[in-house]
Amino acid sequence: MTTSPLPALTVANPQTLIDAHRTSRSANEEAKATFASVLARESGALDASAQEAAVRKGAEELVSAVFVQPLLKQLRENNHAAAPFAPTSAEKQFQSMMDGKIALDLTRRCRFPIVETVTRSVLAKSRGAEPTSETTPAAPIAAADD
Repeated sequence: MTTSPLPALTVANPQTLIDAHRTSRSANEEAKATFASVLARESGALDASAQEAAVRKGAEELVSAVFVQPLLKQLRENNHAAAPFAPTSAEKQFQSMMDGKIALDLTRRCRFPIVETVTRSVLAKSRGAEPTSETTPAAPIAAADD
């Protein structure tokens, strides 16, 4: 006589299995609800700092692309070095990518005040508050006529 490696399944009462399934499902749903509430609470606590970090990163990228990268491009275009020191064809091909990387690194490391101003202004507008004189840049000073 051969014996099966699997134990024989016997169901004494089908209602017991249904009740067990309902109990495990309700416990599972309760665990999911608890987990969701913890996530919501934590994301709310981190939301302000995460939002500020994202806005700051965007402001750095904006200042880098609009102000610093064009300056670097102009400096590279005005390079009139002699043949051994002149940029090679590979350098010319990839110089815009390098300018972008250098501009972003400079913007992040130098902590330009315009980045802070843009960050505060965007955060104030996203929170529904009117930007204050502290968050908006000062008006340019008019040149005096001589």
